[in-house]
Formats: sequence, C-alpha cells, structure tokens
Amino acid sequence: VDEAEVTRYGFRYDRAFAVVDENTPNREIQTQRKLPQLATIKTQLTKTALVLSAPGMDDLSVPLDTTGLEVCTAQKIGSVVVDLNCHRYGEEASKWLQVVLREGRKGSKQGVVPSFCLVQLDPTRAVPENGAGEFRARRVREQLAGEVAGEWDSCAIHDWCAFYMASMESLRDLNSRLSSQGSNIVGIDRFRANIVLDGGELRPYEEDRWAVVRLGAARFRCLQGCPKCTMPMVDQDTGRRPDGQNPVLALGKYRMFTEDVAGPYAARGPYFGTWAAPDGLQEGDAHETVVVRVGDLLAVEQTAAVSPYDHWARAHPEARPGRG
Repeated sequence: VDEAEVTRYGFRYDRAFAVVDENTPNREIQTQRKLPQLATIKTQLTKTALVLSAPGMDDLSVPLDTTGLEVCTAQKIGSVVVDLNCHRYGEEASKWLQVVLREGRKGSKQGVVPSFCLVQLDPTRAVPENGAGEFRARRVREQLAGEVAGEWDSCAIHDWCAFYMASMESLRDLNSRLSSQGSNIVGIDRFRANIVLDGGELRPYEEDRWAVVRLGAARFRCLQGCPKCTMPMVDQDTGRRPDGQNPVLALGKYRMFTEDVAGPYAARGPYFGTWAAPDGLQEGDAHETVVVRVGDLLAVEQTAAVSPYDHWARAHPEARPGRG
C-alpha cells in the first residue's frame, strides 16, 4: 500500500481478518505455522471491500462494513490464549476458503476435517472485562512478558504486537549468508513485517538498538526484538516450505541472544527486526489515527542503553550505527 492509518490496534485492517476452523473446540484462528497454504491467498483493500485472490480461483470480495454480519468468537492461540469477538462472513466466503485450502482439509490426526470461515475482528470488543458487558482491546502487555509494553498498547489478530519493523539491510546481510551456504535467498515477505525500512545510512540489525523512532507523522516506541518461529520458512507464493531453504536456521547461527541482552523471549528464536507500539495513541478516542506513507523519513530519537546490536557491532566492526 502507498499509505496506511496507524491506530492503537495496528494499521487499519492489518491483521483484522482471519480464517477460523469452526470444527476446532473453540473456533481456533489459523496461521501459516499450521496451515501454510494460507500464503497463497493474496489480498487487496478498496475503499469498501477486502478482495481475496488465489491461483485458479475467481476473486472473492467481502465488505469492510460489518453491519448485519453474525457476531461470533474466535480463539487466538499464542503466549496467552484469548477469545476474540469477531464478525463472521457468510457461506460464500466459507465455500471459497474450503476450495483454496483443500490441502489443509485432509484432516487432523484425530480424523476431524476442518471447516473454514472468514471473520473480521472488532478490536474495540476484543476481550470481556470483569464479566460486566464492558470490553477492552487485546493488550500487548498480556502477550509480552515483563514491562516492555505500556498500559494502552493494543493489537488485533497479531501474534504478539501491532507493529513489526524490519530493514532491508538486515535482510541483505542474511541473504549474503544464505548465498555463501549455497542456499537460495529469501524475500522480506517471508518475515511478514508491516513496516519495511530501506535506504539512508541504515546498517544491518541497527533496529535492535532503537528505543524511540519517528516515521513521518507517527512516533513509535520499540519494545524488543522479534524472535522468529517457523513462519519465514514458508514461501509466500507457493504456500510450501522449500527443501534446503531455512532462513531461521541461518539466523540461529548468529542472531541468538541471552535474556539479559535481548529480553524475555530471547530463547524463543533468533531475532530479526523489532516490535513497536505507536506513541501518543494510547489514551482517549480508540479510533484516533495518524497516517504514514511510503517514502516517509525515519528519525531515531532515542536508543537503548543495552541491545543485541551492540554485541553484533563489537563482533563486526564494519557495522557502525547510522545517524538516524
């Protein structure tokens, strides 16, 4: 996209839609870790609709306006298991998904065949509070250990955090290592960052050391590095995990850190990029937004006292911090 609205819950409509398996006990939200074929579904936003496309299929268009749609719950499985209030799209969308994801419908070990539907999250009614009919957003602090997130930091159907920044310089460094090992290089889409940075004086993995950055009109607090799971192993065009191409394994050889350096999730996987939360949108109107655009300049306003970048820079003297 050329521009996007920054909200408390992430970019508007980013990670707001999900595929749910209605044959799981709690209507579990599906991810590429379990169902890599999801990568073959491409999306495009218009002013009024989300358009889904997939190889060999007619496009599916569903309205952004959820008026009249069935309200349901779906379960997000992660560090915290949470039920999310959603709006369910009708049978046309379900039938479309059943065809596209037919490989994923072969059944589990228990012989239960999945039944997929499409939902849109209502982020303002995401988690019941005190059983009193009031709702609050899904809090980032409940996903992350420690106090790295603020009280009002929120997210939608993200794994951990609403914003994930990664730089092309970091990817180029990784790809140079993959090439030297005889492996194919990978695209930045493997990491599914929603803010991709390039140009200027960026150095590989410099994002490790950022504490506060400004991107155009938006200001972000960088919470901690992002430990990578198996997701980057999935080819985002084919929905498969190519043999002999494992960027996570390659990262693990030089991007694993201890908790005292890299935070409470350091042991979960090698770091690539950083989680971030918008600053100044924590209180007041839940629908307050700021717009960022492709080409906006990045300014580093504050750096961390201790970061994985410092360890990286000492081991690689040529990787000097940029001036932001």
